[in-house]
Amino acid sequence: MYNEIFGSVNKQIEEVTAPVRAAQEAFVEHLASLTEFHVDAVRGYSELGLNHLRAVQGIDNPQTLITTQNELLKTLGERVSQDLGTLSKLQQDYVQQVQGLAAETAKTVEAKAEKTVRKTASTSRGGAKKTA
Repeated sequence: MYNEIFGSVNKQIEEVTAPVRAAQEAFVEHLASLTEFHVDAVRGYSELGLNHLRAVQGIDNPQTLITTQNELLKTLGERVSQDLGTLSKLQQDYVQQVQGLAAETAKTVEAKAEKTVRKTASTSRGGAKKTA
């Protein structure tokens, strides 16, 4: 008897906490993706800066310096644009995943509520027939 009660309680707890666990897993994966993105970005921008400093180090005329600076700005602009696109994609993927989890949870809650309403309605009809 106690095993049935504990089993029932455990099942209910698992059903209630499953959406929270799924959302937490999605958040942790998103956080890992963002961390990896930021580490790669820092590495890339650092390398870009160091390479530019090395290139500028041996320049002895202003025109070459201006050309090198323009190349750096072009490369930097392309990199920033690419990184913004990647970051935007990461955010969109996360939002879609969370929205999917929310929709799935809403359907589950709706189905359980409907089942409870039907059960309650059939119980009250059955009780009304017995007393009549």
